[in-house]
Amino acid sequence: MRTKSVLVLIVGVLLLAGCASKPDQEITASQTALEAARTAEADIYSAETYQAAADAMKSAEAEIAAQDQKSSFSRNYDKAKELLGQAKTQADSAAASAVTNKEKAKTDAETAQQDAQTALDAAKAALASAPKGKGTKADLDALQGDLTAAETSFGEAKSSLDGGKFLDALNQFRAVKEKADAVAADIQQATQKKKVS
Repeated sequence: MRTKSVLVLIVGVLLLAGCASKPDQEITASQTALEAARTAEADIYSAETYQAAADAMKSAEAEIAAQDQKSSFSRNYDKAKELLGQAKTQADSAAASAVTNKEKAKTDAETAQQDAQTALDAAKAALASAPKGKGTKADLDALQGDLTAAETSFGEAKSSLDGGKFLDALNQFRAVKEKADAVAADIQQATQKKKVS
């Protein structure tokens, strides 16, 4: 009888040892870290690291699903725990770098705004002083149209900046500057041709 009790006890211990439990705490911690990263706009300002965290989370979920399909005696969530740890670490890193990158994008967008405004002002001045005469009206009207479009784009970029969409604003201000610089260059070229004529 005593041998039977010991045998039952050993089998019970082995059964308990063989039944690995799902890593619920790690899942929650990783999900919370990913949500915090998303809130910090890491998907925009630290996209590569954020995507690595999301990929690690997906891999962990797939591993958990695969382990759930196994018999309770053969489940092992060690790989899933490792992937969840990677997801949390990368999500935390993405959230931290997103804050830094977002601030840099804001500073860059503000600098680009100043550069675009300077370019617009220079293009307006060049257009105002452009030589007017026979055969130039159509060209000047086209350049004025380009300048008006650039001013409209400047307003849109300013809205992006005010709305906290710093990367969008940065790209928009750069495009405005490029357009204004092109208008100024065209006017300068026309002025040079007029002087040679």
